[in-house]
Amino acid sequence: MKKSAKIMIAIIVLVIIIVAIVIIMNRKKHILEEYIKPEYNYFAMYSTDGKVGVISKSGKVLIQPEYLDVFIPNPSKPVFVCYTNSDTYRFLNDKGEELYKDYEGVTALQTSDLNLDFEKSVFRFKKDDKYGLIDYDGNIVVSASYDELTSLKNRPGEILAKKNEKVGVLDAHGQVKIEVKYDSIIGDEYFTEDYGYTKAGYIVGTKGENGFTYSYFNNFAEKVLEGNFESISRVLKYDDDNIYLIVMTNGKKGVYKNSKKLIDQNYQNINYADSSKIFVVKRNTHYGIFNTNGKQILPVKYKAYNLAGDYISVENYDGSKELYDVNGNKVSTLNYRSVQASRK
Repeated sequence: MKKSAKIMIAIIVLVIIIVAIVIIMNRKKHILEEYIKPEYNYFAMYSTDGKVGVISKSGKVLIQPEYLDVFIPNPSKPVFVCYTNSDTYRFLNDKGEELYKDYEGVTALQTSDLNLDFEKSVFRFKKDDKYGLIDYDGNIVVSASYDELTSLKNRPGEILAKKNEKVGVLDAHGQVKIEVKYDSIIGDEYFTEDYGYTKAGYIVGTKGENGFTYSYFNNFAEKVLEGNFESISRVLKYDDDNIYLIVMTNGKKGVYKNSKKLIDQNYQNINYADSSKIFVVKRNTHYGIFNTNGKQILPVKYKAYNLAGDYISVENYDGSKELYDVNGNKVSTLNYRSVQASRK
């Protein structure tokens, strides 16, 4: 075999290997980790005099009830935040030993203002007026290089990082998921029992001369919609893997399915009715109906509507009423007071 042919074969083999590696890495990026609820191994214990300690699930007292309050950020791990007063606390393990003494300002990151849930894998620490992250073993996950680190709103398990007045997102391992170059980022609130918030995407804001405009990134931090919308909200639709987004520009709303426009931005209001699997749109004082493929089922001309599972009752402006199924087929024009789903 000629030398040139051998070189060509070697190049082809190398290209195939590189392509295979790229495909494997790309697939790995798009693998979702299954959401595992933390096992409850430890519980706060309250004495008759109001003091708080910690007890294991086997009933063993681990921390005597002598504290004002005790928080357990991850109930599967023996790390407890024990308050001696409203401003002073210590991190203790299940042997009563103090943790993280080599770090300044260690704090459990609260995931919501509405409850006392905390990030389950990292704590924040402070050094030279900058913030970083450590894991439960006290290892540095992110060096103290950010102006602020907080739990990402509506996306527990990820961290909102702020530097030089810009924000980005870090994952639970401290890796940058969304670059620190935006003005606001929140999760879209999408939650499932199997995957928790890992299927939730990101609503990303950029501030301009006329205020904020928003983009949308999916759960893998890939940009789905470019940032020219006044608002974006995700439809919490759980029966398929598509992302449905209600967007608004200049006060007019429309719907996107992933990056494809589904319903034009011609409406003052749009609601998704999960029980009927339809979108109800409103323009001025008129209502109409679209399905989840963007097909108009009923024209935008009705005074009022009422939904009952697979049926839609509409009222015309002359007072007459009509009954349709969710596919737009007329069922009845009889006069009736209301339509309701039957009770089983």
